[in-house]
Amino acid sequence: MRPSKRNIQRLIRGAMGEIKADLVITGGELVNVYSGEILEGIEIAVLDGRICYVGPSAAHTIGPSTERFDAKGLIVTPGFIDGHTHIGHFCRPYEYLQAYLPHGTTALMASCDEPQTVFGFKGLKLFLDEVEAHPLRVFSLISMVAPQDPALCSTQSLSQDEVAQALADPRILGLGEIVSWLRLLQAEPELLERIEMTRARGKIIHGHTAGARDQRLCAIAAAGVSSCHEPIREEDVLERLRAGYWLMLREGSFRRDLEATLPSIVTRRLSTQRLILVTDGMAPDDVQRDGHIDFVVRRAISLGLSPVQAIQAVTLNPATYSGLEQEIGGIAPGRCADFALLEDLEQARVRMTIIGGGVVAREGESLVRTRPISWPGDTMKSLRLNPTVTPEAFRISCPQPSAKIRVMELVNSNITAERILKVRSKKGFLEADPAGDLMKVAVFERYGEAGKITLGFLKG
Repeated sequence: MRPSKRNIQRLIRGAMGEIKADLVITGGELVNVYSGEILEGIEIAVLDGRICYVGPSAAHTIGPSTERFDAKGLIVTPGFIDGHTHIGHFCRPYEYLQAYLPHGTTALMASCDEPQTVFGFKGLKLFLDEVEAHPLRVFSLISMVAPQDPALCSTQSLSQDEVAQALADPRILGLGEIVSWLRLLQAEPELLERIEMTRARGKIIHGHTAGARDQRLCAIAAAGVSSCHEPIREEDVLERLRAGYWLMLREGSFRRDLEATLPSIVTRRLSTQRLILVTDGMAPDDVQRDGHIDFVVRRAISLGLSPVQAIQAVTLNPATYSGLEQEIGGIAPGRCADFALLEDLEQARVRMTIIGGGVVAREGESLVRTRPISWPGDTMKSLRLNPTVTPEAFRISCPQPSAKIRVMELVNSNITAERILKVRSKKGFLEADPAGDLMKVAVFERYGEAGKITLGFLKG
């Protein structure tokens, strides 16, 4: 991605008009995320996928082969960046990237959770190959989600040598969120070695500091964790900002926290320099109904953030945090020619998405026609249940007439609570009672190693 000596030479000559541009955009309003202005009468020239000129007149860069685009009536912003997300929860990464393009998203930072958890280092490499084959720019993080506790999990993990190999890959930004931060506070040698390797390469470490406050929050930051996307209350926002964290506020499918967190910044008029708006993952039906980062921008503006600040929080800010501000995140000479063209700034209605100077989506449709890579056949047979699942595997024996049982109650989509209920057995077994809002649940160890089956009850 970094420009070569030849690329730099051509961009210099392009800015001077000595080499003619591939594309010139005129007529639109430009959101300048560096100065915080919305400018009229600014023209943009693109050469070799990068911006070579931004100014009052790009006439000197136009030649016989230059494509001209009149953006009259549109607002030109840098391409949107999702600074912390996951693209493997519901479908393969390729399908997510296709769905995100029409919403102005041109880059994202994602942990390789699912493939790495199942296939280890091989899964990480397959993930990198898949996302690299799509024009949407994906900057990957080594998954630190699993195993959260090696004594309790049978998921695949990377060796220290494999972590070192991954960190040497320019496609890897650093370490993904360290969910089990108690291991960090216990100074586990393996974890500290990974942090040391990451920091030695100047790469970043995403955080997951839910529940950490005061001394613990400071200890995690002292270890080198530099961001957190877990604030859910005003005090969470203030503590993390004041402790030097990059503050990531979520509005995705799994958590929608902006209403509870963003007003603390708006009403106090706090600096938004270290504010990043993220999704932390989207379900396909939510993308279809609401959008992607464009939806988050709309929501933030509706809660009082200025349109320019909202755009900065999904462009310049995530790029700066990720060490990519010279490549993406703004409309300036030398940066990649990634743009979102909007019909309306406050509603963030995206007309067109451009990556590397090429149109990749228009009026709600991806124009990318490349096919995803083929994964090896053995990856399609990764679900290995041992022993074979039979109806008997779901039985919970109870020889007594009744028993007190622990039940997990869904208080809402994010919070659970323990309940103790007395239930009657039926023919020596405990059964679900749908009419009484009591469901039976089962968790199977899917790797074919321990062969464990855990049964329980759920309500709510």
